[in-house]
Amino acid sequence: MDYYSVIENTISWSSNSDYFTLINNFGKSGFNSWTAQLGSSDITLTDSSFGDITCRSFTRIWIEIYEYFMSGDETAEQLSSFFIGTENSCIYETLGAEYTVYSKAGWYSEGEGSYYTVQNDAGIVMKEDSPYILTILSDAYGELELLGDLVSAADQAHTALSDQETE
Repeated sequence: MDYYSVIENTISWSSNSDYFTLINNFGKSGFNSWTAQLGSSDITLTDSSFGDITCRSFTRIWIEIYEYFMSGDETAEQLSSFFIGTENSCIYETLGAEYTVYSKAGWYSEGEGSYYTVQNDAGIVMKEDSPYILTILSDAYGELELLGDLVSAADQAHTALSDQETE
């Protein structure tokens, strides 16, 4: 089986069926071991197959992803391309025309007022000499314009902080 296409579908357009294909073929223990090694043992895939995550732990994972993408490894280069232009990524939609953005959004809703209503996004913004990781965990399901405003504000704050460092 060509798992690259399954991985690409899982990342690019958040295919749950392809995600479960990966889980069913490779299990959860490798991912859980990896997150524990990163110091993010609070992120585990359990019976529900979708892990709970904190902003800090999610950012820590993206730091590791950044290091891997920048490693020059041939597989890293191929995999990183899957993270460009992903579906429902407010980070990509807001900043992707100006910068290379590697991101992966996640969303889920059990209906209005439900506890399980999320619109999340995280990724790497390759901004000139000052790339950064942006992590958004929210209950703003379907509110991509609102989250786009948040991304713009975070990018402006990053620019202001970067400018202060160079003065």
